Amino acid sequence: MSIQRIGREQRLRLKSDFENLRDQGKSRSNTFLVVRTVPNGLKHSRYGFIVSKRTSPLAVNRNRIKRILKDVISRIPLREERDILFIARKSALNATHAELLNATWHLCNKLELLHADGRETTTSKLR
Repeated sequence: MSIQRIGREQRLRLKSDFENLRDQGKSRSNTFLVVRTVPNGLKHSRYGFIVSKRTSPLAVNRNRIKRILKDVISRIPLREERDILFIARKSALNATHAELLNATWHLCNKLELLHADGRETTTSKLR
């Protein structure tokens, strides 16, 4: 698993950004994740990751899920100009990397976050 670092400009950091996603964002969920998104008006996307202590009281487990999600978003061709928030559910703790990749791709496809040319090609890469 190769970890691609997400730069400061690509991270959601402000409380107002998270509130904007909560109040105005579109949301989809599955067994492992909740994904929220809203247009941000910038030329690049920004990402946020939430893995609560309710998901796992151990920081090592919460950080593992965040590392996997960061790797997953580097593998999926996402559209630009969006704020995207990934919220892990408790079942994500026992999920494999491949399961989280498929779950994330499925939710991003439902929210129409994938590049138009990436919709078909990505499914073949996931198998």
